[in-house]
Amino acid sequence: MLIGGFDTGRKSNVPTQPPSCFENKIMKRILSFLFLLSFILSACGGQTVTPVVTAEPTKIIDLGPVIYTDASQPVEARVEDLLKRMTLDEKIGQMTQVEKNSIQSGDITKYFIGSILSGGGGVPVNNTPQGWYEMVEEFQFEALDTRLGIPMIYGVDAVHGHGNLLNATVFPHNLGLGAANDPELVEKIGRATSEEILATGIPWSFSPVIAVVQDVRWGRTYEGFSENTQIVSSLGAAYIKGMQTLEASDAATPGQSLLALATAKHFIGDGATIWGSSRTENYKLDQGNMQVPETVLRELYLPPYQSAVEVGALNVMTSFSSWKGTKMHAEQYLVNEVLKDELGFNGFIVSDWRQWTRSILMTIMRP
Repeated sequence: MLIGGFDTGRKSNVPTQPPSCFENKIMKRILSFLFLLSFILSACGGQTVTPVVTAEPTKIIDLGPVIYTDASQPVEARVEDLLKRMTLDEKIGQMTQVEKNSIQSGDITKYFIGSILSGGGGVPVNNTPQGWYEMVEEFQFEALDTRLGIPMIYGVDAVHGHGNLLNATVFPHNLGLGAANDPELVEKIGRATSEEILATGIPWSFSPVIAVVQDVRWGRTYEGFSENTQIVSSLGAAYIKGMQTLEASDAATPGQSLLALATAKHFIGDGATIWGSSRTENYKLDQGNMQVPETVLRELYLPPYQSAVEVGALNVMTSFSSWKGTKMHAEQYLVNEVLKDELGFNGFIVSDWRQWTRSILMTIMRP
């Protein structure tokens, strides 16, 4: 899992920053293996005991020849070689995604940060395609300056076109596209969005939303295609296909398998929560609790993810919401057994905005 939306609380005074375009398949494989979170438990109270430390001779571990930088080697072998060379700090850094306006120059190299994102308003000073590309490139230079030189991946909220970019093409929200119910049109929109984010050096978009909304009082209803599972499944798959499919005329790099990376979100049940069940501020539905039986979950809300996996989805974002009181970010059964094992999803999972901390606290503190 990639921990998304981390805000350091510091605002950058550097005009340029984020990552550049690199091979999505390699990115996906590297990030998917970095499923690690470190908890440090400290005890307090009682008598302090000074431990007796005995020096041991330094052990030199032979890791063998470096192959993770060799593009001619199999991806699996390269990932395994890279992982065995990484420290715990480097693995944690690679799992961390930081918001563009909350990172300072040098932080990527210092903390081995694996990903940067632009949400609403996360734009460079020079809000042009060239300005975006230079910002992303500067972030990438920092990532490549780390000990192991692991490229970073940059993501953006291009949910109805690359809306953060001045003068970009902005498309109707998913609700309008659902009303048209034209999969061919939606596929073209996915393609056009990919072309515009790639022109700014960004290979990853946090779209599409494939929620099957059941309560129009939900404030994010317009992000979903429809209340109809079949329509959502069809249009969601079409968008992913358009965004990710390489065409013969595309100037692909050797080994590139995707045009850009789409994100199927939010797994699972957003738009299906019970009124008044949210424990976030004064929200009523958003980030609330879905209480349907598993049969309904599978019949109504799971098919869009099955369709997404079938057309090659390699990234899924987990939902703010809960199922029967357990936050989706902590829902091992649905994420591991259903999504990965049953549906065959073999990409990587990204958390929603700062949700990993909220999920831990709310799961621990729930009645």
